[in-house]
Amino acid sequence: MIEYLRKTGELCHYGRLAIAEWLLYLGHSEDEIVDVFKAASDFNEERTRYHIKYAYEHWISQGRLPISCKTVRERCNGHEIPEDLRCPGEGS
Repeated sequence: MIEYLRKTGELCHYGRLAIAEWLLYLGHSEDEIVDVFKAASDFNEERTRYHIKYAYEHWISQGRLPISCKTVRERCNGHEIPEDLRCPGEGS
């Protein structure tokens, strides 16, 4: 999804949340995550930082797992995500 965002400048809301949550879960800093989203055509640093902090405070710091690939596919319903997005266990 990160590559898709870099190529197109677009990614659905749940795709963006998944990226932010997974990068937080893996220990990336807020600044590193903001850099990923600079590729978005509608990039707004203040809004991006708000969402990153929110994801950390309400999900990651409470021990919850990040948004799943399946949730991204369901919630985005094929819009602004890679057409070939495969989730673990789906095969190729």
